[in-house]
Amino acid sequence: MAPSNTPRVLSQLLAVILAAVVIGTLYLAKTVIFPLAIALLITFMLAPLVGWLERIRVPRILAVLSTIFTAAVVLGTVGWIVGTQLIGVADDFPSYTLNVQNKFDAFRRSKTTRFTRAQEEVNRLSQQIESLNADITKSRGHVAKEELGASAERPLSVREVSGNAGRVDQLSGVLGVMLTNLLVVVFTFFMLLNREDLRNRFIRLTGHEHLNVMTQAMDDASRRVSRYLSLQLLVNAGFGTIIAISLQLLGLPHAMLWGFLAGVLRFIPYIGAPIAALLPTALSIAVFDGWSKTLLILMIFFLMEIVTASAMC
Repeated sequence: MAPSNTPRVLSQLLAVILAAVVIGTLYLAKTVIFPLAIALLITFMLAPLVGWLERIRVPRILAVLSTIFTAAVVLGTVGWIVGTQLIGVADDFPSYTLNVQNKFDAFRRSKTTRFTRAQEEVNRLSQQIESLNADITKSRGHVAKEELGASAERPLSVREVSGNAGRVDQLSGVLGVMLTNLLVVVFTFFMLLNREDLRNRFIRLTGHEHLNVMTQAMDDASRRVSRYLSLQLLVNAGFGTIIAISLQLLGLPHAMLWGFLAGVLRFIPYIGAPIAALLPTALSIAVFDGWSKTLLILMIFFLMEIVTASAMC
């Protein structure tokens, strides 16, 4: 019985070792694999534009460079606007605390008298416990203060803390982001420049049989993927634009930021749209006095998600 189970045990052990090696390799190579995956998606989205420029007699290298430059300018402009909006949200948030406090007070006053009395008793008990802990801590601190400097046998320990570690970590983080963006640009450039060569190399890996069929299948698959990603980008851009216009008409601050986040988060299946609706809804609670506009914002997101989902089907 035992010898018959040995090959199965060895195969399972080999599968576990192989999985561990693959996972370890992917983890160590994440600095290159992540930019490569992002560059592949960007290549599929930009390939139709590069192909259109080539059809109007623009040289390939010039078409690739102009497309990448245009995409970088658009992304940089959008990033700058979004960063400015985020700074504005952080600056305006302290002014919303009074409205939030008033809403919580109104919600608290709407509770029953029995619940209010129970809450007051709990608060009173917690204050008594906090005062007792403060007295105990104060007495212990007074005793410890007397014991620390009482004699030369118990000197104070002094430890030097370097203040440059945080700056080094911040610098390394910025350099990591810049390196990732540079790798994405480089990978995208060479993928767009040599996309037919990459296709032929992949086909040769599968063998020389049915070469024409494989070439046509790869071309059709790349066109379908590019069309799907481009259509998804247009639909999400329209979704975010309509959301931004609607929020601007309702008077919600920084509507452009919430529209951009709605368009980006909608790339995440199923949970992207609810997360995008959660952020402006939470801000509307702090900004507006009543609850009608908050419910209206939720209704807008719900109806827009239904319409865009129907358009993609």
